[in-house]
Amino acid sequence: MPTLSVDPEGEHVMKRPIYGFGLAVLTGLAANGVAAEPCEGVNARRSAKPVVVHKDADGSATMLLSSTGSSTTTRPVTSVRWQSCSGLWTVDADKTGSGSGHCYSVDGDGDRWTISWEGGDDGGTWAHQSGTGKYANLSAAKGTWAYGERFPDGLSLTTWSGDCGV
Repeated sequence: MPTLSVDPEGEHVMKRPIYGFGLAVLTGLAANGVAAEPCEGVNARRSAKPVVVHKDADGSATMLLSSTGSSTTTRPVTSVRWQSCSGLWTVDADKTGSGSGHCYSVDGDGDRWTISWEGGDDGGTWAHQSGTGKYANLSAAKGTWAYGERFPDGLSLTTWSGDCGV
């Protein structure tokens, strides 16, 4: 399975997207505290080159990640105009990775929300942290994400699903 690795000179070799899920996990929510059906979708994201913040002699490294993109739910159908994610990712000497961070998004109505994410080379979990408007009372919203396709131009796709109810 492809992973992110760091060569001995500290260069980053991205063999798959590091993360790319985003806040669209919450776009399936009904307004005014009414529970919505389970949600799922796909994100299209572009990641900036990771910045090494710490490197050990054994080849392990911790990197700062950032990406921006848009997301579309596939159940129910809704779009998010803009989102930004960041976090720290550690690649061990055996080239396995894990990390955590946050994503911030603004939808077409101007409502904002933040989720936390964590995971490893195969994907991970997300959970609602805060929001405004229709995303203000979503303390139970959570789910999983998984890596998708990565294209030569830097675009990556990631799938996600979860419970977007209140």
